[in-house]
Amino acid sequence: MTELEDILKAMEDEGITHESIMENQAIDDGWDLEQYRKLGEIRLNLQDKVRSFECLPVDEWPSFDIHWDLNPENFRFAFDGVSPIEYAKNYPDGFLLCWVLQSEFYGNLCHYSKRSPEELWELGFTHKLARVIAYCSEGHPLTPVVAKPHPNFANEVLLLGGNHRYAMINALKIKVMPLLIQHEDYDEMSKRLCSLSDSYQDIFNS
Repeated sequence: MTELEDILKAMEDEGITHESIMENQAIDDGWDLEQYRKLGEIRLNLQDKVRSFECLPVDEWPSFDIHWDLNPENFRFAFDGVSPIEYAKNYPDGFLLCWVLQSEFYGNLCHYSKRSPEELWELGFTHKLARVIAYCSEGHPLTPVVAKPHPNFANEVLLLGGNHRYAMINALKIKVMPLLIQHEDYDEMSKRLCSLSDSYQDIFNS
């Protein structure tokens, strides 16, 4: 046996697996173990469906409604791969939940973050986009995207998290969408997005 094989054999004898290592790391990062396992199971169950969605035209997608996850405890999922501890450190005040006309958001979105429906599968990562579509098609709750005022371009907004989620939202022509922003950005975002409101109904009826 090589030295590496000896180490792996010793780990196996002690019941140490790749899965147990990942779960221990997740616990250290602040994850609830039950939630961590549940999300892993969802990803595993969606694998075949994700592959079937890659590069599929929008008019061939199954019909589904988006179920928004509006629980502040889950807003950290707006950032792929951010641990609970890292999120709490970087965003101690959390995010403010607002609503906005999706068409206005697209119109003011930073020019290098825009992806038209025609470019849906040409930009970004096809697997990540397909995973979002598959996830939503199964009725799982979707975390809103996060945006902030662009620091270098007046009137534009910048996506901080959710490029693939937003690509799907735009392709589906959603009328009103939730938007997460930092509390200190509210006034400036209100100037750049006239429809921005804390009330979904006010926008939907406008």
